[in-house]
Formats: sequence, structure tokens, C-alpha cells
Amino acid sequence: MSAPSNHTTTAARKWMQGIHDGLLSAGLVQTGDTGQINLATVTPTNPGSPTALGYEIWRFDDDVQATAPVFIKIVYGELYSSSQAKPWYSVAIATGSDGAGNLTGPVKASAKLSNSGSFSSNYKQTTTEYASYSSGDGSSVNIITWPAWQESQQPAGFSIMRSCGTDGNYNADAIAVMWYSPSDRGVYIVGATTGVEGASESAEYGVLGMTLPTKVNGVAMNTSNLLTATLSEDGTKAPVFPAPLAAPGVAPWVPNGIAVVMPGDAGATSVIQVATINGAARTLRAFPYTATSTYPGLAAQAAVGVSTNIVCLPAIAWAVE
Repeated sequence: MSAPSNHTTTAARKWMQGIHDGLLSAGLVQTGDTGQINLATVTPTNPGSPTALGYEIWRFDDDVQATAPVFIKIVYGELYSSSQAKPWYSVAIATGSDGAGNLTGPVKASAKLSNSGSFSSNYKQTTTEYASYSSGDGSSVNIITWPAWQESQQPAGFSIMRSCGTDGNYNADAIAVMWYSPSDRGVYIVGATTGVEGASESAEYGVLGMTLPTKVNGVAMNTSNLLTATLSEDGTKAPVFPAPLAAPGVAPWVPNGIAVVMPGDAGATSVIQVATINGAARTLRAFPYTATSTYPGLAAQAAVGVSTNIVCLPAIAWAVE
């Protein structure tokens, strides 16, 4: 639990520590790069322009890392605007680091989870603490910050994962990077060893793509209000849809760690459901949703019927404690 705010040194350190702990619990390894932020001593100054407080370098921890390395740079930042001490963070991935905090090799994708360093012009701080969520397994990581904070905002977060086969085993073919923020969202898929953002073995999507049925078990989806649309048969159990990924020269795959649910089925309490993906039962936590949410374009867009577009919500892999 942390507050999305830099209004005190304690609050700032707490939200940054939360992301750090989430990366650690996802099975990633922090590198020994020099110059990394000390979360016990960092102090916000609340500048009038977007300013980095510091960075961390992490890497995947799996058998493929030696031949298809993935390094991740997280930058923590601050901005004081409109009497709001606003936090922000960014993520970038590459094939290595130079030991001094600089990514090396092809920088596959990067995203600032903000707009000009402040999430968005109307993104307000709050001193109320909310839960953030993380999951991963050394070959993937999912981070979503403060999704239950619904003050006309969208949460921010990212997912980074290797491609996998139909058996669910990860391989060295490609890397997928997905991010979500109040002002932007996107998906990059790149070849793990030769693909570079914008190169021949890469693809960019504005949203996760999938196709929804108009009915499940004979129950029609409510399309009168697309943001509250549901395919739940009994009000409790609802379909979880895969989101296949592909890029030129890379075999399409269905990711283990992220799927899609209808907004009305996600619920306001971040429902947890179990779905079979790539031959194994995966426990998924949906992003929470309320009728006042402004989630358009958050992560997934689907075709319903012949031409209707509907915004859906991602569900990330989750280990139930």
C-alpha cells in the first residue's frame, strides 16, 4: 500500500519501494550497476519540471538470459504542479547495461508512464494509500500501480515478457512490452536477438487485439453501455480471453501472463479468476473497474459483431497467497 504522491519524503520513498519490491517478487534480479538510487535516503525536492529522482537496473533470471538477455531500466521521478506533488516512473528495456546505469545493445522499447513527466495534466496526487500489484516468474513481469484510485484517472503499469510455445514454456524468439498510463498505452513485440524497435522483426500495436463473441453460453453481451459490458453468465464467473501477439519473423503466441476481460466482468474489487492458458491453469487478477472509471484505451480493444469497438481491461497473472 502506498499513496501516489511525493508530498512527504516518507510517501515518496514508499511508492518507489513498492515498485522495487514488486520487481523483486516477480523473480527479477537487480544488477550491480553503479549510481543506482538509494531508496532509504532519496529525498524529493518537488521541482516545477519533470525531474528524475534516480534509477534501477534489473534483468530477467532464466535459462534464456545468457543467449537472449533482457535488461530493464526503471526511472523514478517527480514534478510539482498545480499544488500537487506528483510521482512518475518510466521503463525501458535493452540487451545489456554498461555497469554504470546505461542500457546497451538494441534498446527494444521504452515508455514514460506519464505525460511530460506528470502522468497527465489533470493527474492529482492523493495522500490516501492504495494497493499496487505485481507478478512474474523470472521470464516476465507485470506491474500495475494504484488501480483502485478512480478519481477520473487511469492506473499506470507495464508488462514485459518473453514469447512462449503452446506448452507455456518460454523461448528466445521475442520480447513483448506493454504499458498503460492515463495519457498513453501501447504494445511492442520485437525479436529477442535481432529485432529492434522499428526494425524488420518488430511490431507496434496501439492496444492488445482480440475478438469477442456476441454471446457466451447463449447470453448476449450488453452493448448499451460498452464500459459496463459483461459476458458473465451468472454474475460471478466470466470469460477470460487470450490476447495473441505476433511480429514479422516471429511465430505468433498467446502470452501466459496477461489476458483480457470485459469491463463489467472485472468488477470494482479487482476480481481473481482462473483460466486455462497454454495448457495450464493460470490465476489472473483483473484490473478493477467502477462505473465512474475513465479507462478508454487502457489496454485492449475488441471487435464485437461487425464493427463495434469496445475497450476492455487486462488481467495479469497472479499468485494467490
